[in-house]
Amino acid sequence: MRIFSAQPYYFPFGRDLNSALVEMGHDLVIKSDEWSGPAFNSKRKERKEYYERLKKEKTGVNKRWIKEVEKAHEKKKVDLFVSATDMLITYPETIEKIKRLGIPTLNIAHDDIPESVFFEQCKDLALAFDYNWTFQMEAIKSYKKIGAKVIYVPVGANPHLFKPYNCEREFDVIFIGRNKGYRRKILKTIADMGIDIRVWGDGWRNIVMIIGLDLYELRASQDKVRKSLDLFWSELVWHIRHFGKIKKIFGTYLSVDEMIKMYSRSNITLNFSGYFEPEQN
Repeated sequence: MRIFSAQPYYFPFGRDLNSALVEMGHDLVIKSDEWSGPAFNSKRKERKEYYERLKKEKTGVNKRWIKEVEKAHEKKKVDLFVSATDMLITYPETIEKIKRLGIPTLNIAHDDIPESVFFEQCKDLALAFDYNWTFQMEAIKSYKKIGAKVIYVPVGANPHLFKPYNCEREFDVIFIGRNKGYRRKILKTIADMGIDIRVWGDGWRNIVMIIGLDLYELRASQDKVRKSLDLFWSELVWHIRHFGKIKKIFGTYLSVDEMIKMYSRSNITLNFSGYFEPEQN
């Protein structure tokens, strides 16, 4: 099968998905490097700059996207178009034009929960794509609600990259990931229990994110600002109580290689299936 793979985001397993498709014997056409973004574990400043650039160049990027697909299709029939995108950088009309070439389309959704986020970032694109691939069981109802076709497939791992290392077990409990949603609440509770936990990732030492006020995502919501400021005092008390341990508990981001080796250096590695708390009905 000849597959056009376009993943304009810094998608965590985009590279692994492409290599897996090649290993399966598919003829892969990969998007041009101009759509490549910073690595998923890159600094927040780099990702912010990437988003801002995409917003400015959205129209141009979409036009080039269509031309590149058309060029590949003219050279040899493309059997499937695969992407991992959302409304931030992709127009539904772009996908409709690709479909008119007779190419089936599939989108890998990475931010389709909770439902409020789905309707803001995914709804129109989900209807434009022939099929949508979701990792979240709870997101299926959102797709069905609007009549979009959805496929549920949990994520896997590249065994060539993610493998055990012969390392000394240095840490009792670790977590690697961004400071998002309810993660901090759980990890603070673990630390309060006296468990020696270590955390790496973006935003754990960023006071803006610590109080729950994400300025890059803020939508002029006074309610969110009020809740964030309310959290500040409880966070301040917690920081005073754990002052001597903050830098020990919360580290900065790791490279992919460092992250994988860190799994072998710990006795227990935590994982969260998401980062949004359940919405109240």
